[in-house]
Amino acid sequence: MINTPIQPVVPLPPVPPVGEKTIKEKLVALSEKFKTLSKNMKFLVIAGGVLVVLLILLTIVSLARGGRKQQVVKATPTPVAVASSPIPKYEIVNPSKYATDSGVLKIEGDVDSLNSEMNSVDLRSSDLRIPDLDMSIKF
Repeated sequence: MINTPIQPVVPLPPVPPVGEKTIKEKLVALSEKFKTLSKNMKFLVIAGGVLVVLLILLTIVSLARGGRKQQVVKATPTPVAVASSPIPKYEIVNPSKYATDSGVLKIEGDVDSLNSEMNSVDLRSSDLRIPDLDMSIKF
């Protein structure tokens, strides 16, 4: 075996990709741009920044407190005596010419008999259920 000395590995400093600025360079460029603004614009930028920071702080505080819990007020209705009026009975004053037609009366009778047949069908009948399975099978 050949004895080769082990050299320590020194990590290289991070190099930003070509064409991209570091954060420090971006901050310097931003401060230079801020210096060229007029007094009114500087005031508006600072006021906007303060408002954004306050909004973020208020959001964090409200989330930390668990939000504002509203109390639920249950409304109970007050009973009021209402005079009940009788249901008016409607009388057919002028019956249709089809009211006494034999074909219409036959269809009405067929529909009534079909309704009575449908209401008399037992949907819970035992022959419609799945049979019970015997789970104790031995070989």
